[in-house]
Amino acid sequence: MAKYQKNEADLAALKAVLGENLKEDEPIARHTSWRIGGPADYFLRATDEAELVVLLKTCRSRNIPFLIIGNGSNMLVADKGWRGMVVENRLDAFTVNDLGDGRCLLKAGSGALLGALSRRIAKLGWSGFEFAATIPGSVGGGIVSNAGAHGGDFSKVLRRVAVANANGELDILPAEKLELSYRDSRWREQVGNNKVPLGNLGNELILWAEFELQQGDPAAIKQHIDEMTDWRRKNQPQEPSGGSVFKNPPAPFGSAGSLIEKAGLKGHVIGGAQISPRHANFIINLGEAKAQDVIDLINLARKTVKEQFGADIEPEVEMLGEFD
Repeated sequence: MAKYQKNEADLAALKAVLGENLKEDEPIARHTSWRIGGPADYFLRATDEAELVVLLKTCRSRNIPFLIIGNGSNMLVADKGWRGMVVENRLDAFTVNDLGDGRCLLKAGSGALLGALSRRIAKLGWSGFEFAATIPGSVGGGIVSNAGAHGGDFSKVLRRVAVANANGELDILPAEKLELSYRDSRWREQVGNNKVPLGNLGNELILWAEFELQQGDPAAIKQHIDEMTDWRRKNQPQEPSGGSVFKNPPAPFGSAGSLIEKAGLKGHVIGGAQISPRHANFIINLGEAKAQDVIDLINLARKTVKEQFGADIEPEVEMLGEFD
C-alpha cells in the first residue's frame, strides 16, 4: 500500500465537513495514555455522531487513512506519527432502560470512558459493569479487544452494537456475531496499520453499544468498585502506560507478567521507557520515552521469555503509524 501524503485537495474536503473543528499536525502524544506519538496530518475531537459518519464517508471516498482512538490506551503510535485522519471519539452519551424485572439495558456511546461510566451506573443501582471501572479505555475500544478485569469482560454483558458500515448506513449487530473471545473480536482480525486506509473489518465504525445489567445495591456496588480501584492503585503502575502489554499465554506457563519478572526484566530500562518495577506486564513512560524504546522492550521481553521458558507472549497493544 502506497504511503499517504497530505495534500490540499483532501484538506479542503475535510474542512468543508468539519470547518474550524479540524486540526492539522496535532501531536498524538497529547491523546494517548502512553504520552507517546508523533503528529497526525488531520485531527478531530468528535462529539457528534452525524458529523463523524459524514467524516468517515469523506475519508473513505478519498482514501484518507482513518484512525479512531478513545482514551488512547492499548495503542502505541509511532514517533513519526500518523499519515491521515485521527479522530478522538467522545460520543459518550448513555441511557438506561429499566425492564421492570430486575434488569436494565444500558445504551452507551462508543466514546464513553469506562471508569466514569461504570461509576455513574453504580450510583443508579445497576450491577454487572463493575469490571470496567479500572480499565483505562472507552466503550468502543473495550469491545474491539473484549477488554476485561477482575473476572469480568465485555462478552458477559454485551448484547448488541450499532456500527456505521462502508456506506455510512446503520447496522445493528448482536453480540453473537462479534466473535468475542479472550482479548479478541471480529475487529481484531486485522489490527494496526493493516486496518487502513478503509478502516477495520467490513469498514465498520462502532457508534454505540447496549449492555444487559442486573439491579443491585448502590452502596455494595460502589464498595466493590472501590476495592478494585484500590487494588489497581497498589499493584499497577501510576506512570503513563498503554495498559497491559501482553496477552497471557495458555496454560501451563502462567501470566505474561510473572514470566517477564522471572526472566529478570522487571525494572529494565531502554531509553525513556521501563518495564514497570511494580508490574512486569506494563511498560511505563519515564518522561521522554519514544515509541521505539517501547518496541525495543517488547522485543526484548518476547525474546527472553521464549528463550528461558519456551513461551510465546503476544502483544495486545496495537502498533500504529509510521514505524521504520
